[in-house]
Amino acid sequence: LSMDDDYETEENNLLLEMIHASLIAYIVADFFGQLLFYSIETIVHRLHVQGVRTIVDNTDTARWKQVQIYTKIWDVYLLKFSLLYGGMLLAHGVIKKFFIDHRSSSPSPMTTSS
Repeated sequence: LSMDDDYETEENNLLLEMIHASLIAYIVADFFGQLLFYSIETIVHRLHVQGVRTIVDNTDTARWKQVQIYTKIWDVYLLKFSLLYGGMLLAHGVIKKFFIDHRSSSPSPMTTSS
């Protein structure tokens, strides 16, 4: 290898390291951004849907037909948390039913003491 080939190899390695670092930074930033702002985005969307449904329901029949009424931001957050918690309880029950119960019902090796 000549001096120019070594320089190109080092330059390519440096370029790949920079691309790799920026890609990792982008993925981590996107993950934490989604983690932080997902619940706020859900709250905003639910409040917008409530407003649109209110307008449509009132113009169609002039009656209030909405099932869920959010008066504060915390109402949406608490409903979201309760649904998430209920889903976790359901998953826990399914896992317990199918995996833990079957493991405990399998025959254990018999040991005899002499």
